[in-house]
Amino acid sequence: MHPKYADTLLLNFFKKQKQLVYHLPQNPPIPLGEGWAWDDLHYYFSAQKSPFPIYGNLMRFTRDNFTQKIKPFPPLKLPQNTTHFGLKENSYNLPSLLDKLTTKDTLFIPFDTQKIDFAKLLSLAIDRKVTRETMPLPSHLPPKRWFSPATDKLYRAMMHDSDNLIAESLLLMVGESTIGKLSTAETILYLKQNGGIPFDSQMRWVDGSGLSRYNLLSPEIIVKALRTILNIRGWDATKTLFPTTGQGTMENSFQSIAMPVVYAKTGTLNNNFCLSGYFVSKKGRRFIFSIMVNHHMSSKKAVTNACTQLLQWYWRKA
Repeated sequence: MHPKYADTLLLNFFKKQKQLVYHLPQNPPIPLGEGWAWDDLHYYFSAQKSPFPIYGNLMRFTRDNFTQKIKPFPPLKLPQNTTHFGLKENSYNLPSLLDKLTTKDTLFIPFDTQKIDFAKLLSLAIDRKVTRETMPLPSHLPPKRWFSPATDKLYRAMMHDSDNLIAESLLLMVGESTIGKLSTAETILYLKQNGGIPFDSQMRWVDGSGLSRYNLLSPEIIVKALRTILNIRGWDATKTLFPTTGQGTMENSFQSIAMPVVYAKTGTLNNNFCLSGYFVSKKGRRFIFSIMVNHHMSSKKAVTNACTQLLQWYWRKA
């Protein structure tokens, strides 16, 4: 039920079942990542982690063309006389945001996953009752794993749209399938010890999405990761994973790049900007690159212009 990357495979499965019981995880993941910024928690890109995400763990608000009334979705009962929706720690004013909403706008706000009844939301989605059970899944019922064929859609969500919840959920799923836990920290430790990552000692890695300022990586590490992807998938498959000029996270940046063969991913936190990926030079040579601009006080436009000039120089000379 993701608002942008909905997949009907699981939904159709649920609708065919006569009885559905949701067993609550005994050790659910921590909703907020280590080092996530408080200022970001009301933005759609900071959707909370949960054992079973639904609707991208987001509330969607639109204004009806005919009645001009605000329509929340999923159809949850909104709290009365409050300026917050679930996330009391945030300072944003929900009524003020909704007042500014036009019929052309769509507002996404993360909901508090610990206060939302997942079983109730799923019941509404499939129009049948889902029972909520606090006891763990019986040991005589081994889990069955489904593997969606839509892997390119998954990669696009992360590389083109920076969908952090999908990235975080993938890491949790890796943990469940390897160590039997929905734990970000323990999964990362397992991967560093058993995943064959040759540069684990050179980085600090704390989350699945990159929302945390605690993550510490260098351009050298990112280039190694990009080279690994290229070795696994090959050039033709790899370049489809990354947005090029005018697409995805590069849609509003690098419009003046005179080379249409840049395949790269941006990364942005306040005062920090990164651009990493691949490009083909004017002479047809392929390059892997990673640019990091840390602790800058200028505008994003000024930074992207500088990166553009650098890439253009290499494109002409290399």
